[in-house]
Amino acid sequence: MSRLARAFGGIWSRRDEVVVGFARFPVTILAIAALTAVGNWEVAAPDGLSREVLERISLALVAMIAGSAAAALHLERRGAGYGVRQGASACAGVAAAAAVWFAEPLLVAPPALIGALLLAVPLAPYVGAGCAGFWAFVWRLINTAALAFVTTVVFLAGVSAILASLEYLFDVPIRGAVYGHVWVTGLGFVGPLFALSQIPRQMPAEDAVDRRDLVVAGVEVLSDFVAVPLLAVYAAILHVYGLKIVLTGELPKNQIGWMVLSFGMAVLLLRLAVHPFATFARATTRLFLRFWPFLLPGPLLLLAFAIAIRIGDAGVTPRRYALVLFAVFLALVLAAQAVARLRQDIRIIPALGMAALLLAAAGPWGMMAVSVRSQAERAVAILHAAGALEDGRVARTAALAPADADALRSILRFLAEAGQLDRLAPAFPSGEGNPFAGGRDGLLARIEAAMGLPAGPRGPDRSWTYSARPGAHAAVATGRFDTLVPMLDWGVEAPGTEIALAGSPLTIRPGPDGLTFTRGDVAATLSNADLARLFGQVIAARDGDPAARDGPLLVRAEVDGREVALLFESVSATIVAGAVESVFGRYTLLLAAADWN
Repeated sequence: MSRLARAFGGIWSRRDEVVVGFARFPVTILAIAALTAVGNWEVAAPDGLSREVLERISLALVAMIAGSAAAALHLERRGAGYGVRQGASACAGVAAAAAVWFAEPLLVAPPALIGALLLAVPLAPYVGAGCAGFWAFVWRLINTAALAFVTTVVFLAGVSAILASLEYLFDVPIRGAVYGHVWVTGLGFVGPLFALSQIPRQMPAEDAVDRRDLVVAGVEVLSDFVAVPLLAVYAAILHVYGLKIVLTGELPKNQIGWMVLSFGMAVLLLRLAVHPFATFARATTRLFLRFWPFLLPGPLLLLAFAIAIRIGDAGVTPRRYALVLFAVFLALVLAAQAVARLRQDIRIIPALGMAALLLAAAGPWGMMAVSVRSQAERAVAILHAAGALEDGRVARTAALAPADADALRSILRFLAEAGQLDRLAPAFPSGEGNPFAGGRDGLLARIEAAMGLPAGPRGPDRSWTYSARPGAHAAVATGRFDTLVPMLDWGVEAPGTEIALAGSPLTIRPGPDGLTFTRGDVAATLSNADLARLFGQVIAARDGDPAARDGPLLVRAEVDGREVALLFESVSATIVAGAVESVFGRYTLLLAAADWN
């Protein structure tokens, strides 16, 4: 209780700062409140929003939060009037949210845009204001975020303890969703509001650092004895591997791009972290600050070679685009070190990162546009090589090799997920047989058939999930069932359970192919196909009746003329082409022992 009182006291003692924070960032705080409301809605009604809509709303609001905060900080540092600041903040936030919300038609990559906006927040006050104080400001933001998180978590843990005590000691009914609302509101709104209130009005003018500060001392020790030695060893490994490729002609392994990306990011982050330590650091950190650019050219060349091979073989994808972008970014950072006035300006690293992410976010040169264009051209090239094209259009189904069929199917799935299957429309003749003539429903399957793709595994059209909620209590009529077998997992092999019956026992054994009932030499199985068919009926009924969606999920089935029932605790079903293809879930089996005697 004392920790709760201290946490609440810490927040309450800064109430004036919180009010000032609201006045400085009203648009940002309104977006945070909206995001918190969405989180609470999801807690109250987990099936109220589809996953796709929930993701779009959440990402749009995150973009609005970052864009509005960056605009407000920049104009506040420039001395703009209050109305101008808030108007620009609102415009920036709405524009960022709209770009994310309409990401598919605009070919925007939301992760890249949001990453650029997040980098813009610390950079905004120091655009056109010199680099002195930038490190101190970022350090202040990190400490503020950590303080807000710890204080809020302690406060929420105390509130949760109070609620649990009321329920235990006084039998006050408190639903589990109440705890969810408390934590979502605390972490989603109270903590960020507290953090915003701690952003300084007067930006630091120098990068002074107190070596006696416990956190600074910890970073210094981490750099001297852990980070720098590990980076040196990893750099040696990458350089030796590059030399091996040169001497043996071996092609780089598939994951080398991500290994180089991780190494490069670690080097740059350490460079930023220890920027003001040069005057008092030990020899290892001082050597790193002086020679860190020389660690990167070798791995950068290795990355460029690996990417060129992969793109030559399979075209550009968002992942490969990201690696190319990182290689360009790293090359520009290294080039900046050759300019004396930029060498000690650490803003150049996040600024170039923000510029690279903005380049990737949208436009004809963006991540999605380039990837879609590349994969559409690759699909046409595969069809051309297979002899399926005449005058640049599909004239006949192709005899595709298995590897080409898999590649085409992968391309089509990517274009479908990006909403860009129309890019292939020029490759098909107009008139009868054109897969685009039948509308959007079933378009992917019609294109596959027109290209002559053999039947093969397809990605799920959608997934359907169920989880028993503590607040949705309802009685389940068991009827004549008198035997329960709890805690079974459908689709997972497990040891058999024996039920004593007159004569020989009945053994129930879950497996990857279904649920097998064995007595003596006679066996019967409730198969995956049987359960999938039953779940098709269950899903149709529940989707058509929202009131029944949260109720108990009891599925009745027949096994060799005997009735059984499965009471599910949780389910995840995959639906392909309108039919249930697979089911996984935890359930309790109900049966009547007399049926098996």
